[in-house]
Amino acid sequence: MMPSRLPLRSVVRAAATWAARNAVLWPALVRLQNTSRRGDPWLRVHPFDADHGTRTSGYIPAWLLRAGRPGDAGITAYAGCQPSCLRAALRSIPNLERRSFLDLGCGKGRSTIIASEHPFRAVVGVDISPHLVRIARRNAAIVAKRFPHRPPVIIGEGDALDVPLPDGDLVVFIYHSFGPDVLARVVDRLGEATAREARDVFLIYENPVYGTVIDRHRAFRRWFAEHVLCDLAEAPFQSDDGETIVVWRSTRDGRSAAPRGADRSIVVSKPGWRAELADARPAALALCLLEPEIPENGSAASV
Repeated sequence: MMPSRLPLRSVVRAAATWAARNAVLWPALVRLQNTSRRGDPWLRVHPFDADHGTRTSGYIPAWLLRAGRPGDAGITAYAGCQPSCLRAALRSIPNLERRSFLDLGCGKGRSTIIASEHPFRAVVGVDISPHLVRIARRNAAIVAKRFPHRPPVIIGEGDALDVPLPDGDLVVFIYHSFGPDVLARVVDRLGEATAREARDVFLIYENPVYGTVIDRHRAFRRWFAEHVLCDLAEAPFQSDDGETIVVWRSTRDGRSAAPRGADRSIVVSKPGWRAELADARPAALALCLLEPEIPENGSAASV
């Protein structure tokens, strides 16, 4: 009996996954895909990297991030979050010193470095791609050396569907890291964690393309929502003027009303790619326009 042939799509996917996991091929594949995106603002060296001596810039498509894990199916492309947007969300959350920060899909670690500006008990980033984990760890080491008074940044390799959660109260960050199915399972995990023990969890979702998944979940309610304009230094380094960011807070009974202004509907302006808030444009408060950097010891380094 002749062996049955594998569908071409399965063969291509298997080959792509093997190539994406190959430590020798991966950097060359990233450079190759970038040649087709010349002029893309995401590929420019972000001023955040110039200030910190890190390498968090760039764009990497989803197929180059697959690691042969269950969460592969929900992976979206890598691009670094805009610092002004995450800082705006963190300013809305009380008592950061009582909480740990967890980035699910941390990429090259930009968000964890931003979180380390604040007095979290712990700062943890997790990514499914071993290549991005290596880069994020190098970036974390650079920041730890320059700013030894900050909370240490711990970067782990793993799947958001089964990674251990830090103990106690949490701030969880997601930068449009997953598709709706994986996101739903992640939110279920967080909801179960709050049901098992008394812990206060804030969930930050930058560019909340699938934010309705969280809106529908009984364990969370809206806390904050805004379209945050990039500051003037960031503006040339992404394709839009800013990002929508929404924050949810865990609630045991699920019946609490959202604060006024945080309940605006999420509108997906580019399917699978970009989300905005209903009526956000006229009210796009420049929460961090011309926002000064948090002062640090040490001089700026260039990449």
